[in-house]
Amino acid sequence: MLDLAEPERSIIRLTSREKEEFERAEAEIGETIGAFLRCGHSLSLIRGKRLYREAYPTFDRYVEERWAISKAAAGLLLNCYHIAEQLEGAGIKVPQDTLQSSMRPLASVPRLEGLRAAVWKYAVSLCPEAGSPPVTLMRRITGIIREAFDEGWDDDGDGAPGREIEGVDNRKGLGRPLGNKKTPTADERFLRAVTRLSAYRGFSVPLIASQVQTERMAAYAFRACERLKERLEEVEKAIVRQFPSAQAQKN
Repeated sequence: MLDLAEPERSIIRLTSREKEEFERAEAEIGETIGAFLRCGHSLSLIRGKRLYREAYPTFDRYVEERWAISKAAAGLLLNCYHIAEQLEGAGIKVPQDTLQSSMRPLASVPRLEGLRAAVWKYAVSLCPEAGSPPVTLMRRITGIIREAFDEGWDDDGDGAPGREIEGVDNRKGLGRPLGNKKTPTADERFLRAVTRLSAYRGFSVPLIASQVQTERMAAYAFRACERLKERLEEVEKAIVRQFPSAQAQKN
């Protein structure tokens, strides 16, 4: 959410050019109050250049008194608009009739490079006839993404510690299948990763497969899956040798 708080400043008169910009922006808002992309563009312009400053001490007061929009609602609208700007910057043409509700779920997706754009592209691919993805679909996909990040992940089995993600508690969902050690060994990390993968509620073959976009990537992913199956079979055999009753209790 954008922080709209700002100190009250002494009035600096608008230039003739700024007055023209202000009038055009306000006319756009009046005509497109329900079309959040165009409305968001105008509000962002007014806020960024403080075009409201002659009549209102703060942007909060401006949107509340001029347009009857609360501070929270204006912040949400601008946040969604700037996410749409990010998508446009990634080469995505966002339809002008896109609803704010369709954009809103992307706010919960981590700001990793290209991730929000990838989520939007995948959602559009599932319903290309809709123009912009339905909010229910966006919530479903972003929910899966959030859950995946909340689970955390380890690196590729070389024993190095898992990567930390800014703003994400990597301890969530790890579980303690091998005791209460705070620093797991390399072998423990492998079993914890397997435990998380097997229990992952957001597992979606189409979503996973959609990330494979080249022949080279497909070959790499296929080999990785084959190697993982081999390793898991070896682990299963070793566990059964040590605990014969484990196989009988698998259900």
